[in-house]
Amino acid sequence: MAYKQTIGAVSVSISPPPGSIIAYLGSSDPDGWVILDGVSRVNDGRYNNLINMSIGISGANYTPPNYKGAFLRGTGTSSVSTNYAGANLKESQLDALKDHTHTTTSDTTARYLREEFSGTAINTDGNFNQPSIDRSNQLSLLTTGSAGGSAENRPFNYAVNWIAKL
Repeated sequence: MAYKQTIGAVSVSISPPPGSIIAYLGSSDPDGWVILDGVSRVNDGRYNNLINMSIGISGANYTPPNYKGAFLRGTGTSSVSTNYAGANLKESQLDALKDHTHTTTSDTTARYLREEFSGTAINTDGNFNQPSIDRSNQLSLLTTGSAGGSAENRPFNYAVNWIAKL
């Protein structure tokens, strides 16, 4: 897959270097590329550029890395913010949720206590469990409920195959 750029009478053919990765909507290997799906293929010499770059597993068969379900991210630490560090080149990172806290104010606690002592139903918004009051009329527990229902945090996305230039 080469790209041709014509400027006046001069025509230049541009091809991505081996190891380049792009999004692809096809379901089979296009000429000069391999889908990064972890599926073993007969090693007929076409994969030598990737093997020399330590991309995938070689032998009698070649197995490209499996990038199904993966978001690609730049490697290393950004000069913009050291808070965001990608993995080392050709490594992956597990999913994570940024550290954060949930707090409640004394006004919230007071409202729940007033509702508890007045007999009004609590937990109408579904976000807090009803506080339990011990025998000395002290607040003993206030917890947040769970929300979501997915095993991961993810933005809206559209599925593609990642392919690598041979």
